[in-house]
Amino acid sequence: MNQDAHADLHELQSREMELLKVFQTLCEENHLAFYLTAGTLLGAVRHKGFIPWDDDIDVAMPRADYEQLCNVSPPPEYRFQRPGKSGAYPWYFFKFRREESSVWIDIFPLDPCPDWKSMARIFFKIMELLTAVIAKRCGYSKKYMRFLWKVLRMLPDGCLFFMREGIRRFFGILSSGSRICTVGGRHGFPQECYQTEWFQETEKLEFEGVYCPAPKEWDKILRNMYGDYRIPVREEGHFNEVGME
Repeated sequence: MNQDAHADLHELQSREMELLKVFQTLCEENHLAFYLTAGTLLGAVRHKGFIPWDDDIDVAMPRADYEQLCNVSPPPEYRFQRPGKSGAYPWYFFKFRREESSVWIDIFPLDPCPDWKSMARIFFKIMELLTAVIAKRCGYSKKYMRFLWKVLRMLPDGCLFFMREGIRRFFGILSSGSRICTVGGRHGFPQECYQTEWFQETEKLEFEGVYCPAPKEWDKILRNMYGDYRIPVREEGHFNEVGME
């Protein structure tokens, strides 16, 4: 990475940290729980901040707290970007950003996950497919998946959003509550399926000089997502996180 790229990444990380601080204050003022997750959690554990080459911040919230964000009013220059009834914002999760800014942090809901692995896998696949249809991105190589994508693409976005929410609720009924998941993340099944008990207690971890809440069982979560997460893996001249595609 050249010096200009380093400077650009540092500037991006600084602006994301500003967002994280504001978001944490909003959660504390409104008594909402959130946790560092994915690469941000890994960075807090291994680097006490950003993974040196990482360019985003990810947090997760229990579904009930996540839905309460709709009632939270951020400062005037900030906003929550939420899924609506059109494909303008197709993703399953919220973003928190400054107005008219290309910098944000991702906020993932922690949803109930079916106990049976086969059902959990289907849940992930359906949610992934519906999001890909809404986003008008078809990266599937298998013919039957491309066919499903094309059929679903014929439906209006509002119907697709309604279907996605209905699927979430349906599969939540199939959960005993012992497992939760983040179905909108980049890792997918099974890396983003967790034991609910891993999130029952929290502790503060340092992240770029700010202490943020993290699940107390962060070691189990990181091993579930990355395997041996302590040592970065070098591939083709650059570092990649274990388990990332």
